[in-house]
Amino acid sequence: IMKKLTAIIGIILAFMVGIAQAQTMASELVKNTVDKINKHKNVEFVFDYDMSNETIAVTESASGTAYMQGDAYKLEVEGQQIISDGKTMWTYLPDSEEVMVSNPSDDENIITPIKLLTTYDKDYTMKYAKSNEKGIKVVEMSNPKGEFSKVTLKINEAKLEIVSATISNRSGDAFTIKIKKTVFDQNLDAKFFTFDEKAHPKVDVIDMR
Repeated sequence: IMKKLTAIIGIILAFMVGIAQAQTMASELVKNTVDKINKHKNVEFVFDYDMSNETIAVTESASGTAYMQGDAYKLEVEGQQIISDGKTMWTYLPDSEEVMVSNPSDDENIITPIKLLTTYDKDYTMKYAKSNEKGIKVVEMSNPKGEFSKVTLKINEAKLEIVSATISNRSGDAFTIKIKKTVFDQNLDAKFFTFDEKAHPKVDVIDMR
């Protein structure tokens, strides 16, 4: 009986060690991927984007481009631009000829889940999930107390590049971002991440600060 009990305990411990090692490997893959992005001066993502909420039966789809450089970013999607230099945010609607000026706040636009792709958060528990695509690792990240409770990343293991991300928040929204192209280290000066009111004299400026 003791021999059987010892064998069972050994199997359980080996299983637990295997799980811990898999979690460590998944965490290292995410960290290495994020570190590779952040070692560059800036990054451009060309992406397709879907948002859904089954509770209220809402779905949205769009394509766009996001540029990020430090705390600054510029998002071009669905005929609008969301621009921030880290201190001020401009939401520019060319068709309406108006720009809304506010303090940086990402709560009401899709830049937050996109910026999550360049962040390594130790509060997430990470593990590998099954992948049916060759060379692609699927990492499931969970943090019930975080703004985004669950994140599923598809990562090209050899290139350390994010292929897609599905991000869920506690409100029941699910964002899926598919990266079509990634470009690093472009010549983007500080003016790129601001809105030039003088260059758009006909635009109605709405200051919401």
